[in-house]
Amino acid sequence: MLFNQLTSVLVHTAVSQVLRTPLGAASVALLVLVALGVRARSLPLAAPAAVLFVLLMTQA
Repeated sequence: MLFNQLTSVLVHTAVSQVLRTPLGAASVALLVLVALGVRARSLPLAAPAAVLFVLLMTQA
């Protein structure tokens, strides 16, 4: 129970910090796509999202 609450707080804090950056909404959307692709074991979904996320972060 404590682990779930701590994880929830950490994710909330990280997402709120990312959203404050100029490219925040796109970053969060790409991270969600990467997470969904990994969870679904779908390389065609996870790989392009990860590459776009890295390119986006190098521009920030």
